[in-house]
Amino acid sequence: MSLRTRAAAAEANKSSFVDENSTAHHDALIGKRITRSQARAPQDKSAASQTQGTQAKGLADRRNPLQSIGNRNQAPAHRQPVKTHKPSAKKPAVAAVRREGMQTRRSLSRMKNAAPAKSEEKAPKESHTDLTTNLSALGFAVPLGIQKPTKPQTLADKLEAKHVLPERFDDLPVTIEDIDIGDKDFPEFCPDYAKDVYGYLFKRESTFHITDDYMSEMQTDITPKMRGVLIDWLIEVHLKFKLLQETLHLTINTIDRYLSVTVIDRNRLQLVGVTAMLIASKFEEIYAPEVRDFIYITDNAYNREEILVMERKILNTLGFKFGVPLCLHFLRRMSKSAEADPQTHTLAKYFMEMTLTDYHLMQNYKQSEIAAASLCLARKMMDLDNWNENIVYYSTYDEDDITPCVMEIFQIIKNSPRAKFQACRKKYSSNRFFRVAHLAEEQAENVL
Repeated sequence: MSLRTRAAAAEANKSSFVDENSTAHHDALIGKRITRSQARAPQDKSAASQTQGTQAKGLADRRNPLQSIGNRNQAPAHRQPVKTHKPSAKKPAVAAVRREGMQTRRSLSRMKNAAPAKSEEKAPKESHTDLTTNLSALGFAVPLGIQKPTKPQTLADKLEAKHVLPERFDDLPVTIEDIDIGDKDFPEFCPDYAKDVYGYLFKRESTFHITDDYMSEMQTDITPKMRGVLIDWLIEVHLKFKLLQETLHLTINTIDRYLSVTVIDRNRLQLVGVTAMLIASKFEEIYAPEVRDFIYITDNAYNREEILVMERKILNTLGFKFGVPLCLHFLRRMSKSAEADPQTHTLAKYFMEMTLTDYHLMQNYKQSEIAAASLCLARKMMDLDNWNENIVYYSTYDEDDITPCVMEIFQIIKNSPRAKFQACRKKYSSNRFFRVAHLAEEQAENVL
């Protein structure tokens, strides 16, 4: 064999050895280097283990960003596992609200297999004669011979039959007290414009008042009872999130206005509710809850995309009109004219909030009328003087005008201990709200 042939064969054998045993060859070389270094300068076992740990950590750091298939879902041993985000509200009370939300969805599902949606049997109501007699004991001048209150059917008839708004609210009669004169040193109360602002709200509320029976004319899969279940749960959510009172009333108003023009399946009713509260929070709150908070409170029943899509639908359907006159706005003005103390004002707020779950009362009465009736009933239960001329001017309602609404609110309060919806009653049974729920029930029992 020639010299050239032997050299070629040796090169081929060397190349084959490296290709087949490259890993073993590399480890052998590293082992020889470590052995030589240990022979020159022996090292302590702890220092060697520390060096190997540092090398392993460096390899893990370099390997982790690559996200190899083998360790894609495994966290490195030297790192703490990444914690998933949860909303700040982690108290047991919020967990209870999440369970209530799950029960709300189950209740809506059970209603689907129960009686037909539009043929639900209603509980027998107290006769109007008995209710009129009870209210007479409170001091209302109600004729006992009337069996049923006569109510106009249309909004135009109601406005014409009940009251006429003054042309200008800044031209006070001589006998009327100026309730804004004491706020001259408080520019945040806008004393120079308060009368015009509330005059505008009185005229504006007719635009947002829903007079149509959308449950029977528009909706085919939901009922007033389902609406009550949803609102009762939203009252609990509102309380746990510690939101403003305006946020709750604007939420209910947004739900009703959207349902009056859009057909919704019962499986999406809770989605409409939480989205309406999200929109109302953005409009009223300084620090509004985030989308993930509503996902958490609904026990992940809906994802982020579903809530954002529903938000766009509601905003576009309602034309971004959320500067709505609410009954809470009118109550503050009326309480100021009546010089109501905090307990009387809170009692009137309780009456207004108890009406939120009642679909027919929302349909038959305007926001200012509900506010006036709530304040009037609260004053009667607190044994205060009658509906004087000053209150009549600023509320634009006589006592006779609001008597039918007062009677319906009184019936709701009298039946509240046995009612199905208890969220509002429990809320106003706490010391924070002067326990006005118990006060109202005691007064109602004394009348019977």
